[in-house]
Amino acid sequence: MLVETALAGRPGSIGSTLWSSRLNRRSSPSNSVIEGLRRALQTISHEVEDSKDLRLARARLVESTPSLQTLVLQHEKEWVESFANAVADRLGLDPDDDLRPELTAAVVAAFRAVMNRWIRSGNADVDQMLDQGLVFLGSGLGSSDFD
Repeated sequence: MLVETALAGRPGSIGSTLWSSRLNRRSSPSNSVIEGLRRALQTISHEVEDSKDLRLARARLVESTPSLQTLVLQHEKEWVESFANAVADRLGLDPDDDLRPELTAAVVAAFRAVMNRWIRSGNADVDQMLDQGLVFLGSGLGSSDFD
């Protein structure tokens, strides 16, 4: 039961259709794809903030259990595929012929870095860190102009 609780609501449980819907609903066509992905990810960060103690306990359990870490990595792989398909749909691209959809893995990695920092701190603002991480990512990691 503890394992099931730890994995409930993990990224792999969110399908491509849902991500495509969130991406298109949460951003206007004039917004960048990264902005659309950020807005879609905010739904998760808000869920994290709404159930902070449970999410933090779950995350720490996963971090301390190698078999759960393996499952989470598989879920994140599925998440990247879902994001890639959603981006391909939004931009009208063939994900087999265009690299851009697959590069959404960088956004997922940024979100993972934010969550790792949140787990270590136990009280950091997930939305603020996500915004900061995506600013850094979008600027080639060189900008320190985050306000």
